[in-house]
Amino acid sequence: MLSATSHSIVNNSSSSSYSYVKETNEVNRDSDRILKWFLQRHLRLSERILANAYFRKYENPIFADIISNTLLTQKRKDAIYQIHESELAAGFTLPSILTRAEIELKIGRPLPNSFPIALRAQGCASLLWRPKVAIIGARHPTFYGREQAYRFAKEISEAGCLVISGGAIGIDTVVNETAFKYGASASVLGGGLKSLYPASNEGLFCQMRNSQNGLLISEFADDMRPQKWSFPQRNHTLALLADFLLVVEATCTSGSLITANAALDCGVDLGAIPGPVNSPLSAGTHSLLRSGAFCIHEPQDVLERTLSLAQIRKSILNQKAKI
Repeated sequence: MLSATSHSIVNNSSSSSYSYVKETNEVNRDSDRILKWFLQRHLRLSERILANAYFRKYENPIFADIISNTLLTQKRKDAIYQIHESELAAGFTLPSILTRAEIELKIGRPLPNSFPIALRAQGCASLLWRPKVAIIGARHPTFYGREQAYRFAKEISEAGCLVISGGAIGIDTVVNETAFKYGASASVLGGGLKSLYPASNEGLFCQMRNSQNGLLISEFADDMRPQKWSFPQRNHTLALLADFLLVVEATCTSGSLITANAALDCGVDLGAIPGPVNSPLSAGTHSLLRSGAFCIHEPQDVLERTLSLAQIRKSILNQKAKI
């Protein structure tokens, strides 16, 4: 029979062992995040797709194996090794990073290999557990477009959904400002988190990243300024984070249609708000409606679809937890 002293020793030993395992797991998770964020920042899109496929196939692969099986030329391999060594020597610190696996858990579905390996986040990342509605549209909207963006962002955020947009001027700004005021909002940026764009929204972005109701997300290095090519890439990421994507106003050549096509390709529900038939800013949304997008008249149309999907995913997760 154990004495009180020996029982205490056993308990202390068990507690110490648990703490060691917990700390080791946290160190491993941090190392995994650092590695994936390094790859996200320095690999090209085609290389990241190969890296994502490798991560799916092998659990916790080492850096050398990833590089050997992802980069096609020795010149690229040497360049990446050199950058990696310089960052290790500089003592790279861990920012707030979300890996693709963590995001898949939050959104409740698998993501394609074209999705970023990791994302940088500032603000309240736990907001991603909520049902997510992305609302996007023209940079130079009509009064009608602004009115609809405000109405939908207000009612959908008040219903408890996370409203996502791109932070650009126009519809995106109306959406992010309104949702942040009445509920919760996330902005997926086209540049790094230290190169906020547009400058007119810096105040809004700073409020969002310092609030429990706001979230800034970027797939780019912190100091990278927005580029012409980075916005279509951002649009793809924005679409895949959402449960429902709503287009308010768009011309036939609008970047919103890139986002809409990305949503369709990946099975994300897509809706559009009809507008005046003689307005160029209705041409894009009407094109989406002819292609089979949901015709949306009221915020309730979006909420019914989004919240029912959220309930289905919650039920599936609960069933998996019981197995």
